[in-house]
Amino acid sequence: MYTLDMREVEAKARLRNPDSVIAELTKRGIVFGEPKSQRDYIYVEKTGGVEEYLDNTLFLRIRETDTPGALFTAKYNADRRAQMKTGDFAATEHETRVADAGELRAILALLGYTEAVQVEKTRRTGKYEPYEICIDELSGEGAFIEVEMLTDTDPESAHEEMWKFLETVGVPRSDQCFDRYDILMLKQKS
Repeated sequence: MYTLDMREVEAKARLRNPDSVIAELTKRGIVFGEPKSQRDYIYVEKTGGVEEYLDNTLFLRIRETDTPGALFTAKYNADRRAQMKTGDFAATEHETRVADAGELRAILALLGYTEAVQVEKTRRTGKYEPYEICIDELSGEGAFIEVEMLTDTDPESAHEEMWKFLETVGVPRSDQCFDRYDILMLKQKS
């Protein structure tokens, strides 16, 4: 059951050998869907380089795929700089489908939000309760794995639990990615 106290917790790592990790996940009965293209457009109040971007606490994302409409997500992070040091990407998150991404862009502009960065990736998803597992190929950056869950419990213990799981499928903590995809793309632009 979803409550207002739910937070998305995520663990992310670069994949040096995606086929090996996918094989390990498949052995556990995880079935991945077909690869899907996703184009994310991130809107914030303060734009510029990475430092200015990180001054924001509210990150609004329009995600377009091959299906009509878009997914609109609001993520609140009180201190993303601190999260980047630990790799704990817990955020208060709310999302909904919208029929017209163009109209949503116009609304965001009226509210004072500007597109800061675009993220293009191909994603395959699978479920392994309580996790959603994403295998991503990020444009210009390579392959990644994300393990995500919604929880109303301590995000730090949930994050640790996810890392224990990742290590069992051959993902070492040394490959942990401390940047979200939007930050990786901003760094590419710098």
